[in-house]
Amino acid sequence: MKVLRILKKKDSSSAVICFKDALVNTGISSSAEKNLYTAFSMLAGELQNLSDKFEKNINSGEEEVYSAPKIILSGMNWSGTGALYDYFREFSCVKALPYEQRLWKESDYSLVWGYNNLENLDDEKLSEYLLRFFLVPITGLAIPRNWQDVFGSRVGFANIRNDKSGLYSAAAAEFIEKILELKDKQQLNKTSFINRAVELSDKILDIVSDNFKGHILPDNAVHLSDIETFRFFSNAYLLCVFRDPRSNYAARFHENVRFNRDPEAYVKYYRETRESFISKKEELESLSDRIIEVQFEEFILSDEFRNNLSTKIGLDFTDWKNTNILSPMFLKKMFTTIRSFMIRK
Repeated sequence: MKVLRILKKKDSSSAVICFKDALVNTGISSSAEKNLYTAFSMLAGELQNLSDKFEKNINSGEEEVYSAPKIILSGMNWSGTGALYDYFREFSCVKALPYEQRLWKESDYSLVWGYNNLENLDDEKLSEYLLRFFLVPITGLAIPRNWQDVFGSRVGFANIRNDKSGLYSAAAAEFIEKILELKDKQQLNKTSFINRAVELSDKILDIVSDNFKGHILPDNAVHLSDIETFRFFSNAYLLCVFRDPRSNYAARFHENVRFNRDPEAYVKYYRETRESFISKKEELESLSDRIIEVQFEEFILSDEFRNNLSTKIGLDFTDWKNTNILSPMFLKKMFTTIRSFMIRK
């Protein structure tokens, strides 16, 4: 776990050697080891070159980061966020990102984990966390050890492969450098961490959306039980989708083979998630006017509700392309699930 500390000293050769030594102990195949070693060697050299450029930029003053308006969706499994995503992406002023960026939520490599555990991280643990953040959701070069790593690495590797301009890797390297600089100056706290994370979020969303100047629509960037993640987004609205628990249970029963079908376990999960949401929304009092609860059934059935919601978050509802997302066949599928389930059972 010394790689980041060595990179910070601008010694890419030693960092590559350290990374190679770490690979030896992973038990992966020799061909996989060779490929990963080659990839990291190239990336380490790039980071060292970027470091010199960042130092000049930092010394000459902070650059202004563009903050596009954002629509952030959050919900439980099968609660209906997919319907909102499909609806909003049909506005010409909205750029929908086609996959989940994983750097904000869930695992021990995420920004929310770093924020929540910041006070318990000594220098070594901070370096280990930043290395996980760098190797999983940013570059995808880590060896997955769980399903969160699989999703995070897949998207990170796609991003780094598409980074033709170098702006994506530059934003990531700058974030790491600034966090380490704050640590060295003993100025790293939750407030300064959020400021740097917001800056990183704006840059990455600007880059992966191809500098789109309208609304950006990430896919499932915030988990409903961790809405404090919303702190990492500027100029954004968080739409929290709730579905009738009976309908939600029936949909998960039919659609998800891994779903725990015990009704009592589901009721417990639903209550705990709802209570966690209410508690954390109260903690985000300064952002409460930008956190909107959306009842799935009302969204689907009411044109007026959808129009008002669109207007509230800054969209012109007349701009909607009005395709077949809310067709009678779609509505029938949404609302016959619970009925057929209840008849069967």
